[in-house]
Amino acid sequence: MAIFLSNIAASPRFKRSPLETCLNSTRRSVRDPSLAITLSQRQEDVLKIIKDGTSIFLTGSAGTGKSLLLRKIIKYLHSVYDPGQLAVTASTGLASTKIKGTTLHSWAGIGLGKAGSRF
Repeated sequence: MAIFLSNIAASPRFKRSPLETCLNSTRRSVRDPSLAITLSQRQEDVLKIIKDGTSIFLTGSAGTGKSLLLRKIIKYLHSVYDPGQLAVTASTGLASTKIKGTTLHSWAGIGLGKAGSRF
């Protein structure tokens, strides 16, 4: 199943001018409940699909909440599987950092691939 997330930044609750955002921003604790990030209905639907055991292909434009959703999915999977049964990987270092994982090459022990082949 392929899932495409549309840009949630277009939602009315996200429409603020840069000046308004700057003027209204205050420094708060990370644990402040008012800063809690909630999933959109579409993201909640995707999480339910995952919990039902369906495999998905998640894609979307920048800023659509893919990493946020993936972190929620990973948190759920960590609650279901033992640590040795779950590998959180991504294709690039930047992508793996965003989901607190590792690159697929690093996880598989391939490294940077600069050494010659043994075959």
